[in-house]
Amino acid sequence: MKRYLSHLIYIYVLAGVSFSILLAGCKKEEETWDRPTKTLNRTLIFYMAGENSLARFIEEDSTEIANGLALLPEDCRVVMYIDDTESSRLCVGMRDHPVEMVKLYDRNICSTDSADMETVFNEIFKRYPAKSYGLVLWSHASGWVFNNSQSSQAPRRTFGVDNGQRRASNIGRQMELTTLANVLARHPHLDFIFSDACFMQCIEVAYELREVTDWVLGSPAEIPGDGAPYQDLMAALGSQDVQPDRILQPYYDYYETGPGHYDSLTGRGYYGAILSAVKTSELLNLADATRPLVQRLFANRLLLDCSTVQRYCPVDNDEYFTEYYDMADIFRQHLSEAEFQQWWTVFKRAVPYRYIASRWTTQYSHYPQRVKEPELSAGVSMFVPRAFYDGLGWMNKYHSLQWYKAVGMNTTGW
Repeated sequence: MKRYLSHLIYIYVLAGVSFSILLAGCKKEEETWDRPTKTLNRTLIFYMAGENSLARFIEEDSTEIANGLALLPEDCRVVMYIDDTESSRLCVGMRDHPVEMVKLYDRNICSTDSADMETVFNEIFKRYPAKSYGLVLWSHASGWVFNNSQSSQAPRRTFGVDNGQRRASNIGRQMELTTLANVLARHPHLDFIFSDACFMQCIEVAYELREVTDWVLGSPAEIPGDGAPYQDLMAALGSQDVQPDRILQPYYDYYETGPGHYDSLTGRGYYGAILSAVKTSELLNLADATRPLVQRLFANRLLLDCSTVQRYCPVDNDEYFTEYYDMADIFRQHLSEAEFQQWWTVFKRAVPYRYIASRWTTQYSHYPQRVKEPELSAGVSMFVPRAFYDGLGWMNKYHSLQWYKAVGMNTTGW
């Protein structure tokens, strides 16, 4: 608890508020915290599942968020649900009201348990109503690929890891994509879901979430360990007029040419970020355009040759992760130019914002990974079935996803 308290003191010193006032404020809030507050134009929710190896980044990112409150519209509030190695807690701030802890949970919330997530969201939406909502999902992730408890390999993360023992370990409970979608479907519609987590920008995720949000933002690859530069994003995240480019462009720039870019002299920083925004209202059209291509290319359990297709995960041992193939490169390499351009036109309406670095940093390789043709990349990955995945249980889970049926993969034998 010592590090957490020092972090709160730091935030309040920045805001010119004494620690004694902080304690008094917390006491007052705890007495009345469950009463609804004023309805604002926007409540911006940060769901930070950090009871894992990312716990050390919680302080850095929450400080960035606190420092960025001055950039928020006046009618926007920030609600941070934070679960790390110290505690489970809710913190709230606005442009003219520094961040304060409004609830310290008296038990260790499991951030990847559907019932606990439901409890947290119920409390946030009841206590902090708004005309519009944005959600930032902050944690480990692996798109839709689930944790197969039958496997002897290291666990994979759909969204989040909760160690459950207040340790910075990635051995813990994780949440499947379909569970996440079901929880979110029981709450107010979201203007956007921004996943500050690895591998979440795959078409299967976006399609599963299309009913609960207007925009899905994230990366098909690993993101830099430091995550989003929130001090540069708060104005855009808090705006009721959602403009995905204002969220993604500063993120991309920070690691491409800004302070977060790799410095060979100090050995610090990252090579770049790969980001995109999916407009969910266009996903049905994209599925319609993709269906005849999938049914032809994968007919009769055809194993598609993806040996030269852009992949966003460099791991050669596929028992840990899939390859996360670039969706556009799959079709570019297997269609005629005319067919591809027809599909590409529909795709760009569904994914109008793409920020693709020519290379990015990955913890799975000692070398930066390269993107062959950034300007032609989708910035969205797509799963390519293989018989090998049957033994991992992945194909059975893939069959449960809405995208699997929407594009007719269920008619191909896969």
